[in-house]
Amino acid sequence: TVSHPSNNALTATNGTFNGNATVTGDLTVDTNTLIVDSTNNSVGIGASPDSNRDLHIKRTGANASILIEETSATTFGQFIELKDSSTSWFLANRYATSNTGNTGFGIGTSNSGDMLQIDTNGAVVMPSQPAFLVQPSSAQNNFGNDGNNDTVAFGTERFDLGSNFASNAFTAPVTGKYQLNANLYLTNIDSAASYYQVTLATSNRNYYYAFDVSSADADPNRFTFQVNVLADMDASDTSFVEILQVSGSAQTDIKVESYFSGYLVC
Repeated sequence: TVSHPSNNALTATNGTFNGNATVTGDLTVDTNTLIVDSTNNSVGIGASPDSNRDLHIKRTGANASILIEETSATTFGQFIELKDSSTSWFLANRYATSNTGNTGFGIGTSNSGDMLQIDTNGAVVMPSQPAFLVQPSSAQNNFGNDGNNDTVAFGTERFDLGSNFASNAFTAPVTGKYQLNANLYLTNIDSAASYYQVTLATSNRNYYYAFDVSSADADPNRFTFQVNVLADMDASDTSFVEILQVSGSAQTDIKVESYFSGYLVC
């Protein structure tokens, strides 16, 4: 039976609604379990509708939750999609049942797939997090001894997530803190030189490694220069590696075992 008392509350007892029902006031189901406010803009489950939110869920006791369940497994699993007024969604959170059969959690943007993945063991992967590792394509032999900086050439990209490395320099895609590492493997070092200096240059400031060769009593056959730093970089800032030698003979070589790497930390 369906009744419409004088208080304008629509109730149903042991009945089924067929067709459409229009309610101009608040609709209460099962003693405040489900409440739809009269503006049709807010729903409360176990609580009164919150005018600041479209859905307010309240559970008596602990472990309030929302369950989205499928009757059959699919490749992409279950989605929660958030959209703006445009036709394309800009954020989707999902439990992903991947082709490998592993269930995890992923966050994606702009239909570009998961940008953050958490597997069932708790390991977090960010496939598009800016990161690079580059090496020289060939030895850079007999660099200058005139005290001027020579840019180190890195022509081989081992990986470059985000395609932010080009022309021997890394360009920061966003403002943040970047771990940068320069390692130069040098041979034929000249003990007659006053000193060598490696500069890991960024747009905000430079970081140095200096070697006073006077401490050597003969030409060192090989030596590795390293600079490692957590650097602040603004969007579009660049970073590259330079080396200089003051006096002595131009005989020192930068070998292909050298590398320059970095990634966005935060």
